[in-house]
Amino acid sequence: MHAIDEMNRVFEHLHGRLDQRFRQLIQQVNNHSNSMSHTFSPINKIKLEESINNFGRLTISTSLDDVRVMTNITSTPYATHSISSIQRQPMKKTTSTSTITGENNDNYRIIGKHGRQRGQFSNPQDVLILSNPNRTLLVSDTINQNVQLFSQETGICTGTFVSSTNTKQTSLRRPIGLSNTSENNSTCFVTDYDQHFISRWTIDENGNGKLVKQFGQQSLIGPKGLCVSNQSQRIVVADNKANCICLFDSSGSFLHRFGRQGCELHELAGPHYIRFTEQDNDRHVIVTDFHNNSVKIFDIERQGQFLTSFGSVGTKNGQFQAPTGLAIDYERGYIFVSDWGNNRVQIFDRQGTFIRIIEPSTTDIFYGPQGLDYDPISHTLAIANSGKHSAVLIQID
Repeated sequence: MHAIDEMNRVFEHLHGRLDQRFRQLIQQVNNHSNSMSHTFSPINKIKLEESINNFGRLTISTSLDDVRVMTNITSTPYATHSISSIQRQPMKKTTSTSTITGENNDNYRIIGKHGRQRGQFSNPQDVLILSNPNRTLLVSDTINQNVQLFSQETGICTGTFVSSTNTKQTSLRRPIGLSNTSENNSTCFVTDYDQHFISRWTIDENGNGKLVKQFGQQSLIGPKGLCVSNQSQRIVVADNKANCICLFDSSGSFLHRFGRQGCELHELAGPHYIRFTEQDNDRHVIVTDFHNNSVKIFDIERQGQFLTSFGSVGTKNGQFQAPTGLAIDYERGYIFVSDWGNNRVQIFDRQGTFIRIIEPSTTDIFYGPQGLDYDPISHTLAIANSGKHSAVLIQID
């Protein structure tokens, strides 16, 4: 245990130094671009920020016996959060040996805390609510390199996703997006940003995820959010690094892609999460466009024809500083959007008109919110609260 404790201390120190240096470099980009605004286009700015990301990335193995700095990778543990317009304080790093934590309040519940033990998180990215047969919450964790299952009632970790020891398929390295269909709670799809694939898992009788197959390695560069059609079982993926949307059929065969990098309405710059705009119709998809500070809708039946968008950069109602997670209440027509840079979650109607900001009864609950999921039965919104290394469940009136 002493060796693991020492590894934890080393990891926390290096992680903190990396985070601090990354933010310093982004601030330099901001200052430089402001002084050269006449020659510094938004796209060139994105490319410069991506180059800064190349200075290195810290990862940790699942056994905690290997800490290494990897260079020549175009992203940091904070997953393309290289947007210079965001002014935020460095995340606080703490070490905890507690296995789980849960906090109840009148309208929200917090699950998990910072750490690398069972039931703990280090930069959670996405959430998925399973209503049947038990109320279960899945949470993907990039630094801990796993997906964990929790009881929504108790906040206790009930299982994890593990690869079979006799398989040649690799385990999760940087899991992000989570999705399934409403008709099948025993199957889950996970994107792996570093390994450029989607993996399909089944949840067994013991509550653990078992790897079934992996696909998309030849088509994806840096996948993030994904969703699966209830109608056709097609899978759509936001390829964050390639600035496009990729489509696969139900067997995992690649169909086509659309989108390109840019700041025009029909272009994308760091797409993060994606949903179908209708529950039983897989024609239109809605995407959060991180660097363009907007949410966009495309027609996938017309090769990704741009339809509409809403949002702009800023801190006012209806504005964003780097939108990330998406969830939809199809019955009431609510669109939930994580506003990563403004540390909040906003609600819009089907036309993209601002309705309100989700405000828990306790302030400062959110810090860098990421993936979202919504349960229409219990009217519960789940949030991957990456900056505070936890998941939050909120009742939506």
